[in-house]
Amino acid sequence: MLDIVQVANKIQSDINNLRYLCNDLESYAQRMAQGIADYDKALKIKMLELRSAGMAVSMIEKTAKGDCHKECLEKELGIALFKIQNTKIEACKSSLMGYQSINRHLSDV
Repeated sequence: MLDIVQVANKIQSDINNLRYLCNDLESYAQRMAQGIADYDKALKIKMLELRSAGMAVSMIEKTAKGDCHKECLEKELGIALFKIQNTKIEACKSSLMGYQSINRHLSDV
């Protein structure tokens, strides 16, 4: 059974975790945006190179995407890390709300 002091400590811990996770979110967002921009730029450049080299129009896009696989990987990694960070924030918020509810009921007793 949790007492009021333990619940208050857990609430404070969750608040600190939430603050930490939210501070990191901006760097994950910037990494995601940079990955998307780098991939789009590399893809357009490669498509122009292939077109000027005389490749068949129907093959340009798929070939360019294959050639830009490293940039695509960085883009997808940035997106995944951003989503993971958001999920961590939501989990921490849920935990915090749970402890706040417990604290409210303990305070009433």
